[in-house]
Amino acid sequence: MEGHVKGARREGASPVQIMEAIWVAAELRAGSAYAHANEALAVLDQIDGA
Repeated sequence: MEGHVKGARREGASPVQIMEAIWVAAELRAGSAYAHANEALAVLDQIDGA
């Protein structure tokens, strides 16, 4: 997950765009998307210093 988030940010994706992708995934597959969303948000916080 960390590689995907960092790659998306490197390619110019905003945190909002990443969250949109997470919500689309959640609609398709709620259980695993929720777990991965937490990982993705932790990486975003780490990258953006929040």
